[in-house]
Amino acid sequence: MVLGPQADIGIRISLLGERMRVIYDDRYVTREETPPSLGQFIKQRTRWSQGFLQTLLKGEWKRLPRLGQRLLALYTLGFPAIQAVLGLYILASVLMMFILKVPVLMAIILDLPFYLLAAHFILNIIGLYEFTDAHGLKPTWKTLLVMALGYLPYQWVLAYASLRATARQVRGINNWEKTQHIGAHRQARTPEAAQFADARQARALEATSSPPLGGRDASLSR
Repeated sequence: MVLGPQADIGIRISLLGERMRVIYDDRYVTREETPPSLGQFIKQRTRWSQGFLQTLLKGEWKRLPRLGQRLLALYTLGFPAIQAVLGLYILASVLMMFILKVPVLMAIILDLPFYLLAAHFILNIIGLYEFTDAHGLKPTWKTLLVMALGYLPYQWVLAYASLRATARQVRGINNWEKTQHIGAHRQARTPEAAQFADARQARALEATSSPPLGGRDASLSR
């Protein structure tokens, strides 16, 4: 049993020669339920990471026709292992800042993963502003502060889940760890959620009331 069926099915469909596209539209964003506790979140991430590792070990991605496809599959499926190593490395890097004395150039090189994480954090901030702008929302300074303070701990949690997934795979443990669901996304809406829904509905109405592309082209040609 593969714990990450989406990746496995996607690769098998590609091997059949079917053309696939990933499409995102701001008008069709839905509320999704997240795990209710840290323990449940780790179980969920462990399951996802182990599913990627299982699909990687199956090796069907090696039959993809193009080199770019194979490299992308290798990176995507192997990312849980990379994430585990980087998580441990960042922790060791922070400790070495206080207990080791090395030349400046070597220190810069050893801290390279930390710079990558900093760039990733900046991309997350950009993504936050793009998402909120698309839905008529505005992030507060508290949101940015929480993201900054929680970023590294969050990465360590992900790394722990990846290590846990690797350990389960090595030990041959393949049972499905169910994630608890409490229906949080179906509860009464907060003012922020109501604002989000109203902005999304307004965008959808605006899009449906716009003239078709052909009509725009025709008016321009005249």
